[in-house]
Amino acid sequence: MTQRSQYILTTPKKAKYSDFTMNLDAHPDTKQIFLFTDVNSVKRSLRNLIFTDKYERFFNPNLGCGIRSLLFDNMTPETLIRVKDVIKETIENYEPRVSIVEIEVLGHEDQNAVTINLVFEIINIPERQFLQIDVNRAR
Repeated sequence: MTQRSQYILTTPKKAKYSDFTMNLDAHPDTKQIFLFTDVNSVKRSLRNLIFTDKYERFFNPNLGCGIRSLLFDNMTPETLIRVKDVIKETIENYEPRVSIVEIEVLGHEDQNAVTINLVFEIINIPERQFLQIDVNRAR
């Protein structure tokens, strides 16, 4: 077997999902825009949905969670349930590639912040995925 045929046999599969990076950086050698692919693409999308506030997107004002505004409320168990419900609703409405398994929201009362732990499955990718996001109130 020649070196060329080994390369052809080990050519990576095409990514199922891909997204551009936020700053559109180009690779220094290839001059191609960096991409997030597959799991990283979906995780980036979830992170963007959670950090996007309502009315932030001009042509889609309902997109986003708006949970930063909830961080200005008193950190009660009801507030944490509301944060969890808003995240679940947003993901179900705007991220069809994901099936949510579990959402855990931990409140940090002194910092007016929450830690969000997501367990989810991506369509056509068999492993469960985990994502932890810390959301702080802007001062």
